[in-house]
Amino acid sequence: MGFAENFTCRYRARYRAAGIEHVIMVRFGRGGSLSAIASSGQAVLHNIFEAVSGFLADDFLWISAEASQEDTDFFSPADVPLAVVGDADWVGDSWSGKKRVSGLTFSGRAPGSRARVTMFGINVDSDFITNDGGNGLVTPDEIPGVADIASILEAGVVANSNQPAFFYGRATHKVNDHLLKLVRRGVIG
Repeated sequence: MGFAENFTCRYRARYRAAGIEHVIMVRFGRGGSLSAIASSGQAVLHNIFEAVSGFLADDFLWISAEASQEDTDFFSPADVPLAVVGDADWVGDSWSGKKRVSGLTFSGRAPGSRARVTMFGINVDSDFITNDGGNGLVTPDEIPGVADIASILEAGVVANSNQPAFFYGRATHKVNDHLLKLVRRGVIG
């Protein structure tokens, strides 16, 4: 059974990392007020990026945020999460286009659906199989905050089915082909 995109409450935020703007969205249980959704979204997003701040591009910046209750496609402006200071040096062209558009994706499962959250701007040097994330997976041994992020997501968000999701204690790391095409064409970054 599929669920409509707007079946749950949502909080989404726009941010810049490694010179490129991205949007991240998390879901919360049905029935929340806009202020509760925004507050929960701010906390979850701040905490997951803070967990990997040592690997986060140092130009990281929240740009805007919005929240929506269930069963509507209307989003209301909301406050952005608290600032996160990235420690990974990124100056102009110091990261390859491939690295700038590679995301860490945390996947979860729930009865009747799945959950997924992708974070960009994380410095994972995966060019060689022997490097961290070189096999496409990033484990807590490679980036310590990975386990924390899975726990934060598991405790704070729901899947599209409105059910709590179990998040795996690892992340996949791969290039977003669409964003890479835009970088190559000079459309972004």
